[in-house]
Amino acid sequence: WGKAPTTHKKNTGPPPPPKKKNTQPPPTQANNMKKTKTKKTKPKNHNSQPPTKKKTQKPPPPPAPAT
Repeated sequence: WGKAPTTHKKNTGPPPPPKKKNTQPPPTQANNMKKTKTKKTKPKNHNSQPPTKKKTQKPPPPPAPAT
């Protein structure tokens, strides 16, 4: 009967591979954190860029007509 438990242990072998798959999800969370940081920085930059582009576009038009 002692061999029976050994077979059970062998069954535990397959589970280890799935554990490796679980290791991949952690990296995804780290990427998600990085993505969240980039998302926060993007909105700020995006908001800052629109106004700057509008300001830069307004000045050029006046000089052209003035010429």
